[in-house]
Amino acid sequence: VTAFLGVHVLLVQLHGMSVPEGERPERKMPFYPNFLLRDLLGWLVALATLAALAALFPWELGEKADAFASAPQGIRPEWFFVWMFQTLKVFPANLWIFEGEQIAIVVFSVIGLLLFAVPFLDTQAGRRRVSRFFSILGWLFLIYFLLATGSAYAAAPQQAPGKDSCIACHQTLDGAAKRAVDIFAGDIHRERGLSCADCHGGDPARGEDGDMFAAMDPARGYIGAPKASEVAGFCGRCHSDLNYMRRFNPQVRVDQVTEYKTSVHGIRNARGDTKVATCVSCHSVHEIKSVRDSTAPVYPTHVAETCAKCHANADYMAPYKVPVDQFEKYGKSIHSEFLIGKRELSAPTCNDCHGNHGAQPPGVESVAAVCGQCHRQENTLFAASPHKQAFAELDFPACTTCHENHQTAAADDRMLSVFGGGVCANCHSDGDDVSPKILRMQKSLLGLRLEIDRATEVLGRAQRAGMEVSRAAFGLQEATDALVKARVSVHGFNPDEIETKVEPAMKIAVQANTDGDNALEEVEVRRRGLGYSLIAIGIAIAALLMKIREIDRRSNL
Repeated sequence: VTAFLGVHVLLVQLHGMSVPEGERPERKMPFYPNFLLRDLLGWLVALATLAALAALFPWELGEKADAFASAPQGIRPEWFFVWMFQTLKVFPANLWIFEGEQIAIVVFSVIGLLLFAVPFLDTQAGRRRVSRFFSILGWLFLIYFLLATGSAYAAAPQQAPGKDSCIACHQTLDGAAKRAVDIFAGDIHRERGLSCADCHGGDPARGEDGDMFAAMDPARGYIGAPKASEVAGFCGRCHSDLNYMRRFNPQVRVDQVTEYKTSVHGIRNARGDTKVATCVSCHSVHEIKSVRDSTAPVYPTHVAETCAKCHANADYMAPYKVPVDQFEKYGKSIHSEFLIGKRELSAPTCNDCHGNHGAQPPGVESVAAVCGQCHRQENTLFAASPHKQAFAELDFPACTTCHENHQTAAADDRMLSVFGGGVCANCHSDGDDVSPKILRMQKSLLGLRLEIDRATEVLGRAQRAGMEVSRAAFGLQEATDALVKARVSVHGFNPDEIETKVEPAMKIAVQANTDGDNALEEVEVRRRGLGYSLIAIGIAIAALLMKIREIDRRSNL
């Protein structure tokens, strides 16, 4: 950067500044020392302003960005870079032996160098003439820039449907019949090359001669819309055929229909219950999306809402005599907070606990195994704890007795108490043999958490003030990890084990607090230093003003 600035200043001195056509530049002031001193004065004023703001009104740096966090939804480059990304999209994947993206990047670099070299290549400019070649080149680039940028912000056109008498006929109808083909344009089956006849049968070619009913001739395999009891088998014709499905995805599952038959939905459906969920109840009809599509009703962030269409409808679920508040409770849970609020797709939703195609509510004896899919360490510790046998004798479900099921709350150290809202108070009371152990475990965890919270706050203030505290922050992360492990150890109900994990972590947190306090003291020292430098800069500005006036008097400027 410094070299480019030096070349720029040199070229300005050799050729002068660019001026509009028809005017002749006249240098009225020598560059050295008159102009140079004025330029230096301007930089000192700017530096003084910056120092004053830093000393008197320091602006914090803000929270450090998480390099491993997911990119925000809808992220796109700045508008002046959009044309480059559009070019990369239309560029061929390979050109001869080179990758297309590499060639495109080289082209971008050449364009940048060309713009830099225009003043040297445009010989007409020296004679005060407009270069036709460079003018046309500039207009072409501007037109391409506008078109590429505009196309990126324009809505992507939908793929036009192929020639199909089913679609042609339904587009002339009204209501649901027309909507079926309108939404089918975005269906994953359509994207993979399947047509209406691949599911519903018939002969779309016959409809092209105007005889639409001939296309729906049962003799030609026309099935039409299946009944509710036939939907699973209808979809299973393809989705249970491994050889057929491998054409689209070699690793795709083909056991969905088999699982569905073992589920509560499938069993009731086989008995003639037409109200229970089938494939189309969850995946939709004619606008089926890939399970990886974030707009699909079976995408993790939408699963609970999809299940709630039935399970939160009191009138619809009345014949089954099951609760209808699961969705409301789940919305208040820590699982929902992570999945819906923070887009953490590893957080569980309905099908993670109940299954998807083979949906079954877990029984009392299987709750720990279900929760243990994610919380493995907690499950192992609980299995070796004294509560395992006690819960089994009382017929209590392992995890949900303390944490609930759908409205699973965030684990809090205050839960470990025999007073107030502590979950231990449901079985234990103050004064029994267990309460001293509970108090020891809670005291250890709360003490470490409070020390970590204070250290986090102090180090955060120091970091936002621009201080280097990464080593202390890294050590504090070790203490936080130890706190997590200690909390997990609660499920083993061994106070000695918890204290063993807490003690070394407490020393780290105390040291982090000390480091943070020292860093904040250093911030104050630096601010005072900025104040002193501001005084020195002010003196330099005054001296420069006096020198400039003296030179101007000599030069009669």
